[in-house]
Amino acid sequence: MRQLKTWEGVVSDAVLLGLEEANFSVQASGNMSNAKINLPASDDINIKLEGEKISSKYSIEYLRKIMKGAKLADNAYLYIGNDYPLKIEYRIRDKMSLQFILAPRVKND
Repeated sequence: MRQLKTWEGVVSDAVLLGLEEANFSVQASGNMSNAKINLPASDDINIKLEGEKISSKYSIEYLRKIMKGAKLADNAYLYIGNDYPLKIEYRIRDKMSLQFILAPRVKND
């Protein structure tokens, strides 16, 4: 997720987080360029998908602020749904749990 800092303002001010089968993706699209990172399930990335594919768009500005919690914990747990608030949880063993909720970007049609 360190890539978010370089994407802000260069590609887009929002990212699309997605889950499909055993793959987590982060995408950004703008007028001039596109960027995408695919992270397949592995020993470090555990993906549990209930149902079909999921995607929601979130503000990079707020995600960058939430990501500062990663300094406290070795693992982050992300809970997402289709156009549903994102929950990010940092658990510090036997000490505490730090949780953030971020509303998705609303589509302007």
